[in-house]
Amino acid sequence: MKKNTFYLLCGAAAILLVLLFYLSVELKLPWLIFFGIVAAVVAYIICRKKIAGISGDEREMLIDMKTASATLKAAAVVYLAVNIPLAVYAFSFPQMILPPPHFPVPPVSIPLVSLGSVALIELVLLAAVLFIYVGFHVYYAKKYGGDDEDEE
Repeated sequence: MKKNTFYLLCGAAAILLVLLFYLSVELKLPWLIFFGIVAAVVAYIICRKKIAGISGDEREMLIDMKTASATLKAAAVVYLAVNIPLAVYAFSFPQMILPPPHFPVPPVSIPLVSLGSVALIELVLLAAVLFIYVGFHVYYAKKYGGDDEDEE
């Protein structure tokens, strides 16, 4: 198996785990996501051993280092671009900023459905990081003359 194929499979598995998480919440079955994560880890270990052409030369290390650095930068921008508006939404409710008044007033709260949507958005962002990594790996492999057989 080629490296980029492995990374794409990991991204697809991450998206499937997000969907499985959603199903386990809807069905109220926490064991469903537990066994899904265990199966994904086992599949990761098996597939990782089947990657062809893992080499440790300096050029491959440079490509991996640059890819990781660029992925971290891009993921941070995407993550913050989504999380800052979510924080503004969350803090737009008065009880989250100021203490509640002393007289009995029904509290304003964020509906649980919205919080579940926030969790799903966060999980999708984490899965997107894998696809960002593949894109940067292809770019730097072409730029620094990485293994031509690795490109899809």
